[in-house]
Amino acid sequence: MAYARANGSALTYTGFRRMSADGVRTGKQVHVPRTLSYHALLGNTAIATSTVLVNRTEVGDLRMRKTYYDDFDCWLQILKPGRIAYGLDEDLMRYRVLSQSVSRNKRRSAMHVWRAYRELEKLSVLKSAWYFGQYALRGLLKYRQF
Repeated sequence: MAYARANGSALTYTGFRRMSADGVRTGKQVHVPRTLSYHALLGNTAIATSTVLVNRTEVGDLRMRKTYYDDFDCWLQILKPGRIAYGLDEDLMRYRVLSQSVSRNKRRSAMHVWRAYRELEKLSVLKSAWYFGQYALRGLLKYRQF
């Protein structure tokens, strides 16, 4: 809370570690960038939903749209007017890795990210391809290790 207040952040997020389904193994810390703008987030996988703090005073009455990646869409809508998200690169959350979770199907996830670019954000094919390339590369780097 102090970090969010100190930065006047509309959206704050933190680093985290993955852990195995049984809770026995804990992976390396997933580091996060200090800041993300709307355009930076389009090509990034840095924000883990369970780490997010939204300043409702700053953001106002925000409603999540019904879409596959409603959290990603919500963060984009918060940042789109020019706000900046602030990342606290500290290990403050555990993400339990389950083999059957929705986010484990990377092909389906990729398809929905592409859809978000084209249908929700109304980006051109060229811009969508640019951001998708960045998103995919960062995702590969992020998930290559436990």
